Amino acid sequence: MSKKNKNFVKNFRNDSPDVCNMDEIGYMVDEEIHNRVLQLEFEKNKLTSMGKDSYLWEVELAYLQREQELRTKRAELHVNYLKKFMVCVETTSMQESNIDSCGDLN
Repeated sequence: MSKKNKNFVKNFRNDSPDVCNMDEIGYMVDEEIHNRVLQLEFEKNKLTSMGKDSYLWEVELAYLQREQELRTKRAELHVNYLKKFMVCVETTSMQESNIDSCGDLN
């Protein structure tokens, strides 16, 4: 067992997960959210294997996974917007017009 896993097992409390409020989640970088999800899944599975209730872990996981989904969708929409914007800029520059003629890109 690695040192990190030993520390985790030593510090693991099975009464409740470490809870993040929505403001904290909003300021977390993607990697922090990903790592937190992995940790909660590990804890939840550990509790399940011990025959204990993991409901609180599932709730915390749901909030974090929802944030991951929102960020993924937002990134996809931004990429699509940029593609449309670039097409519009190329089209308008060929017509020697201004970018305002692109209208709504959404």
